[in-house]
Amino acid sequence: MYNKKSFRFVYVCVIFLVIISGCQFDFSGPPPLSKGDCDVQPEANFKDFEFSDDRSKYVFVLVDKSYQYTNEVLKYLSEDILPQIHEGDRITAAFMDLDATTDSIFLNKRSELLDIPTFPSKPVSPPLTPTIEIDPNSPSTTQGEGQIENDKINKDNDLILSDYYCEVAKWNIEAEKLHRKWRLDQNSETDQFLIDARSEIRLITSTEFESGKLLYNSLYLASQMIESAKSNNDFSDFVLIIFSDMREWRPEKPMEIDLENVQVAVGVHTCEYAIDCDVVSRWQKEFSEFGVVDPKFVVEEDNIDKSISKFISELP
Repeated sequence: MYNKKSFRFVYVCVIFLVIISGCQFDFSGPPPLSKGDCDVQPEANFKDFEFSDDRSKYVFVLVDKSYQYTNEVLKYLSEDILPQIHEGDRITAAFMDLDATTDSIFLNKRSELLDIPTFPSKPVSPPLTPTIEIDPNSPSTTQGEGQIENDKINKDNDLILSDYYCEVAKWNIEAEKLHRKWRLDQNSETDQFLIDARSEIRLITSTEFESGKLLYNSLYLASQMIESAKSNNDFSDFVLIIFSDMREWRPEKPMEIDLENVQVAVGVHTCEYAIDCDVVSRWQKEFSEFGVVDPKFVVEEDNIDKSISKFISELP
């Protein structure tokens, strides 16, 4: 007896076979990342590891020794500026006094950058056999044979890639161990830098400070030290931080001061009186003559400690 349901099923199957006989399928699928015989989870890509920034800075700090805020400034130096000295950076701090020579320097330390570890050689991506091109206009039997051949090629390539992805994963594991150890050692080195630098500053915070300074001479000392650092090509950025009322009794500078390509910030604490504001206006012009572009002046109302710290942290 005629069965409509059976006929419909057979008809659908025939149509389906006709359709797929003229189609070309890519069974290669995603990279084979199943664990298989690998003793670790295979990975298709090498991991990237971040070390220190290529840019390092030289920071010179001048502290007015006749300043009523000198001890407070030394606290800024210890708590707000030193944490902005990263691996590879150097900080030099000197008093603005009546000496204004290298004898005025009370801190000169570099936060050492440890050597980057040598990673093992990366596994080389293996050559794979390309699949054959199947002409969609060829007979279905020819297309079927081509697809069978491509399936075999893809299977062989998958086995090759499985071994390669296993080696990639093992490389990532070893590299990650080396990077983790380097980071721990580098953090320890940076912590020790902070401990040593703060200890040196602590030794002088109880000192009774003298009156008087040779402001221009101190600026000249800073410019000479910065020029020396530039000539060594060890740093990419140069910063001069000054804590002073910026009052100088001499009407003109007695020596050439070159601060070109130096970022300058001055903490003057107050602009309460006209004379203080005149000092700021005068020194904006002076710094321009020294080659400084847009020097930053910070007063007490601007939170000097946080503003100077932010100024350093935002350097390019």
